[in-house]
Amino acid sequence: MAEKLKLKNPIMIDGKETNELSYDAEKITNEAFLNACSLSAARNGTQGEVLLRENDNALHFYLGVAAICAENPSLDRRDLERVKGIDNLKVTNVGRVFIMGFLNEALMESVSEEPSEITPEPSTPEQEN
Repeated sequence: MAEKLKLKNPIMIDGKETNELSYDAEKITNEAFLNACSLSAARNGTQGEVLLRENDNALHFYLGVAAICAENPSLDRRDLERVKGIDNLKVTNVGRVFIMGFLNEALMESVSEEPSEITPEPSTPEQEN
């Protein structure tokens, strides 16, 4: 579902001042996700290294950009790289919520509603001291 991001510092896109951007993280494609990962690695200088997704601000920013571009196909990543000030954090938070939502969902899937296996009692009684 598309949401709105209000910019404190409007940016020029196609000769028009833009102060609001719509985005939808559910529209981030595999290609856009992998592109965000590559851009993050290049920006962080971590080719080959692995950063924790939840701590990778460059990844969060580029995922935010991907969510905005997914909802606004006429926009280009370079348009959004011109945001400044607090708007950087607003775009970054879109990606951070996407990543943290994924991690939370994965955690919830690992917690089953079934009772855990009961560990049998030891076959030999404990010795008292």
